[in-house]
Amino acid sequence: ELNCERFKLEEERKVLSVEQAKVKKDKEEVSKDQQKLMQEREALVMLEQQLRCQTVQVNKTSQIAQEVYIEGQEALKTAQKLQEDVKYKMTILRKEQESLLMN
Repeated sequence: ELNCERFKLEEERKVLSVEQAKVKKDKEEVSKDQQKLMQEREALVMLEQQLRCQTVQVNKTSQIAQEVYIEGQEALKTAQKLQEDVKYKMTILRKEQESLLMN
């Protein structure tokens, strides 16, 4: 009966040893997974920072584009006004020229 108990204990020790090895392996895998997750988190933080910087750049570019558009509209209005002025002056000159030719 003592040998039987000893045999059972030895079998339990083998099972526990196997279980302990599995736990150790699982801990190592969990540790690797945690490291991987930390690296991925760091990469995500870096991407988030890059995205924020790019968003700021896009907003600045958009603001500049809007300012350029407004300036372009103002320049177009000025050019149209100048064109109207030139047309008006050309009409006056033509009339003066016709008047001179008539005399």
